[in-house]
Amino acid sequence: MVQRISTIIKDYQGRLRDMPYVTKTSFQHSLGFSDDANKLFLTFLFSDHAIRLHFLKDVSLIRSNMQCNSCGRDMT
Repeated sequence: MVQRISTIIKDYQGRLRDMPYVTKTSFQHSLGFSDDANKLFLTFLFSDHAIRLHFLKDVSLIRSNMQCNSCGRDMT
């Protein structure tokens, strides 16, 4: 479980490096991203609504689908 989340974090760090609002120097100094989810990483990650939702789904903190209690099918 920890290895999977660590892999997801590394993937999102790569995505954030390409975002226009992330300063390029953030990745080169000790204040920048390390291999874990630090404050700077989370600040940039949660500043974009779409990336925030995808990240939370990827680490299984929110569901991407739910089943209806009445009929048992996926709800939209």
